[in-house]
Amino acid sequence: SFWLNLERALLRIQEKRESAEIVLTLDILKHGKRFHATVSFDSDTGLKQAMATVNDYNQLMKDFPINDLLSASELDRLRVALQSIFVHLRKIRPTKYPIQRALRLVEAISRDLSSQLLKVLGTRRLMHIP
Repeated sequence: SFWLNLERALLRIQEKRESAEIVLTLDILKHGKRFHATVSFDSDTGLKQAMATVNDYNQLMKDFPINDLLSASELDRLRVALQSIFVHLRKIRPTKYPIQRALRLVEAISRDLSSQLLKVLGTRRLMHIP
């Protein structure tokens, strides 16, 4: 997913930021009393804020059970998948996930559910279901 990929990319950037070459360069700048360059380097990147946001959002998005819904081929599996999605959505409470984005997420889940329902019910004769 997007957030997991972003987390991996930010971790790679952070590893490079903490590499010996970069640390040495920043130490030389600090020793040369070029504090403006070192302070602005840390604040301009926004790496800490981005990592905090990604970690917060990943509490919700990590292990999101959407694949269960998308692969369901029976009504019971659709029901179980939808229940697991709504149980998983409870994880949104402790996060700072934006409400508008959460609404779009629920809308996307609804579209996926509708599509899967049409696929599952399209193979059945609805008037003959007990």
